[in-house]
Amino acid sequence: MNTHPVRRALISVFDKTGIADFAKQISKAGFKIISTGGTFKYLESHLRGGMLIPIEEITGNPESFDGRMKTISFQIESGILFDRTDKSHIKQATELHIPPIDIVVCNFYPFGETISKEGVSFDEAVEQIDIGG
Repeated sequence: MNTHPVRRALISVFDKTGIADFAKQISKAGFKIISTGGTFKYLESHLRGGMLIPIEEITGNPESFDGRMKTISFQIESGILFDRTDKSHIKQATELHIPPIDIVVCNFYPFGETISKEGVSFDEAVEQIDIGG
């Protein structure tokens, strides 16, 4: 019988360089991987088995607004933030069906690169600010 709790990693990246190898390694170590949109699709083509979980399965909501809304949710933020050493937090997480998230892997959109281009519009620049992922 496995006495270790399930470990989860949230992976949502713009630049996917090396992410498949990283995901393979942590899945071999027993992590289930929660992922979003393009990252999910990318990892799905590289990983086998039931180690990959679409974020919608955790949040109960579809990705919305052209992918702007996906990660920000009570379930995800709680899974990251609740204190695993606090018995009352553990009890609340259990009662609320909040899965703990042990690792978060993300990177930033290329905002600096975008705004350094001549003639870039304000709207183009704003699109490179990722607050929803």
